Amino acid sequence: MYEKFANAFEAAGDPPIRQGGPHNLRGGRSLDILQNRFGGASFRRGLYRIVGLKKRAEWGSRISTAFPGSDVICFGYDWLGRALAFDATGSTTNRGAIKLFEPGTGEIMESEVSNIEEFHDKLLLDEGDDVLSGNFFTEWLDYSGVPPDYDQCVGYKVPLFLEHVPS
Repeated sequence: MYEKFANAFEAAGDPPIRQGGPHNLRGGRSLDILQNRFGGASFRRGLYRIVGLKKRAEWGSRISTAFPGSDVICFGYDWLGRALAFDATGSTTNRGAIKLFEPGTGEIMESEVSNIEEFHDKLLLDEGDDVLSGNFFTEWLDYSGVPPDYDQCVGYKVPLFLEHVPS
């Protein structure tokens, strides 16, 4: 599981933190495997990060606070602080579309995939630049010279909701 992702995305810095303990079946086996294997790791110099198993509830709470009415299980976030999650309701095998929660605009976008394994082994490999704004990240990284740490994200000086148009 997740071999294509592991081969294509190189973890930045130290090896992933291993989050031991029992599986949390609320997220399902695929999610537990992802978070046990890669949780706490940052990939491609901070472009994408996977939430550790022990932080799953904390991230779900963050999303619910910022986006009231959302009952989700978060598995990752990108350099812009956009959270990736799926609905906590329903069966562990059919959660509906994976969603991207954009705090800068307040938007919730849905991907065309609903399977977390397909998201990592196919969508991120085929369309990762679009999904994670990879080209914009490269521009920002060229300018800043320093990749963001695992617990950092990049934001606008003037938030988008104040109608600032990025140059």
